[in-house]
Amino acid sequence: MAFISKEKQKPEITAGAHRTFIDITSALIKELPIKDILTASDGITRGIIPDLRGPSFKPHSLAAKINLHPLTGEFYQVDPDSIIIDGHRVRRIKDLSLLGLNDKQIKILFNNAEVFGLLNHMQREYGQKRPAIMNVLEEAFITNIVHNYGQPGNIFEILSNIPQAAAFILSDTLGNREGPYGNPLGTTLVGKDCGRFHPAIVGTEQGSLLIPFIKTNQPTKITGRQTKSTGQAGELLRNGYIPMHPYNFSNFSTSGKVMDVQYVPCFVLMSKRSVVPVGETFQIKMSFGVNITTRNRTIHFPETENAIKNTDVLRELAKRNILPPDLWVIADEYAGQVRDNDHTTFLVRNEFDNIFANNERSLPETVFPITAASLMSKNMLSPQPLLVDFAEAGVDPLQLTKDIIEKMITTAFDFMEIGLIPEMHPQNHIYLIDKVKKRLTGLIIRDNEGVKINVNRMRTKF
Repeated sequence: MAFISKEKQKPEITAGAHRTFIDITSALIKELPIKDILTASDGITRGIIPDLRGPSFKPHSLAAKINLHPLTGEFYQVDPDSIIIDGHRVRRIKDLSLLGLNDKQIKILFNNAEVFGLLNHMQREYGQKRPAIMNVLEEAFITNIVHNYGQPGNIFEILSNIPQAAAFILSDTLGNREGPYGNPLGTTLVGKDCGRFHPAIVGTEQGSLLIPFIKTNQPTKITGRQTKSTGQAGELLRNGYIPMHPYNFSNFSTSGKVMDVQYVPCFVLMSKRSVVPVGETFQIKMSFGVNITTRNRTIHFPETENAIKNTDVLRELAKRNILPPDLWVIADEYAGQVRDNDHTTFLVRNEFDNIFANNERSLPETVFPITAASLMSKNMLSPQPLLVDFAEAGVDPLQLTKDIIEKMITTAFDFMEIGLIPEMHPQNHIYLIDKVKKRLTGLIIRDNEGVKINVNRMRTKF
């Protein structure tokens, strides 16, 4: 990857810092209990805001111009040029120390600003160019992608005319640049030089990322069912190799525990720690030793065992034809690690062609998948949200929104009736759009370690 000079980065980092400052101040004002609120005729809201370190610290006076949400009337977004805390003007991230943010928290926000600035640079630099991932997908799936940036309906047309697995990879990698919550703080990667592992950056500039598969002289722990994929990654897994995120491998490789390393090009998915090997369609989720938003993304081995057990329950429900209708499941099948080292943990999901549903039903040929978090977000494929692109291709956005709301609610209630609750946040479920009817016709769910099962309810019902 060609790294960007500090001189070239500077205006973009400034933009990133400005956006991060707006988001964090707006979030604080929305979430913290502000007392003695009074909005004057000049539009300035004044009140008392608590210190972030807790109630034992003295609260602070706040004055700011705060926009209200048009529907709820609640505090929504703050004017960044209007904030005054304890009589001091607040303009920069580091000024938030007045509210009690510590050095570590401010560093996290600076990390976010840098990654956001890098993403801004990539969008400006490559916005109208063909993303490198399209060339890799064309070769891997023997398909043709006609990319005309900004042309009405172009992304709908692309997703409709490439293999379903390729459509999923493309929409998941480049369809959302700001995380599943649609907020730049979702891009935060707290760790040295870790911004280069962001899927929007990898997919745009390189197309794929080399993932090390290691043979170790240490004892390993393995559970589940091996993938049947005949590609390079599938063969390495069956031969006892462990895939490891390159960020973690940089530390592990110097430990004297590595006997052999094979590098496999992979597509980097939205979560930043899951990949799909080029030329294959199964997913690998790996420990990634950085903070993304507020949590370190190391995978603990019991989580993978739980994911595989939950998959077994979902598969049994499918065999009995009692999953919600028009729902497919990406299975968590196989996991491993260097024994007692969670920094090496990985989890394998089954091939896209082998996802399951009631009655062993395959995906209809008329649908294409798009990750839910990619539909309405800033992205690297189009200058506007993909929902707008879809509308330009003839999709009724209001009807699609109604279909999504109805499908999500009925699916959730169907699962609750069974005694099961999946973790269906926008990164974990995938819409199935019928390219002929131009309507939502189904869902795919993934990431089964988050599934909650009411064992007693299931026993009484089944």
